Amino acid sequence: MLYRPVNDIFSQSFKLVKYNLVLLLPFFLFLLVAGFILLPISNISGPPPVFYALFVVPALFSVFLSGWLNMFKKCTEEPPSGETLPPDKRTEDSLLLFREFFPGVGKYFIKIALGVLIYSILFDLFMLMTGPVFTVLFVYVTMFWMQLLVMRDILPLRAMVQSFKAVTGSPVSTFIIFISGISLMALAVFINAAVSENPLFRLLTLILFVFAIVYYLMLTFLYIVKTGEE
Repeated sequence: MLYRPVNDIFSQSFKLVKYNLVLLLPFFLFLLVAGFILLPISNISGPPPVFYALFVVPALFSVFLSGWLNMFKKCTEEPPSGETLPPDKRTEDSLLLFREFFPGVGKYFIKIALGVLIYSILFDLFMLMTGPVFTVLFVYVTMFWMQLLVMRDILPLRAMVQSFKAVTGSPVSTFIIFISGISLMALAVFINAAVSENPLFRLLTLILFVFAIVYYLMLTFLYIVKTGEE
């Protein structure tokens, strides 16, 4: 009985991602915009690249996360009926989900940006002071902080504490979700390295990698919804 709720979350998350593939689009747009911003300064040394690295890129990343995570929130708040909808209606509902991106930026940008800053500092401290093992443990116990921040509209530190409570409250279920997501992303990276000479296969593995990230995020959001952590 312990694993049945987790199995349900895996299957429902797959259905939600399958019927909302538009969730992949913001990630690719983020990569495109980031490439346009970083490419002109990649061969320049001095203050401009430092400014971009410390301010512009984190700000752009926070904008992306704020809107993207709001799309996940909306998706899990109002799960589509999937099989019961005709294909044209299903596509229309999926595309309408993209409209939640910019409201999310306006609502969560400041908190997400602050959270990214705090998380980066804590991550670096754990890496410097404890090594990779405890750093992975830190990533594990804070695996829900962004999701809780968006779903409860709370401050980053409180979201991290809530994430710690959620993980320690059900370590088996959360570890299954965590290791599954990490394994899927690692598999995509491994495949990409194996076919690095073929541009078409590299594109396909990039899509697989993004799909793995989207699926993992959907698992975490749906876990919070199903367990009442929100």
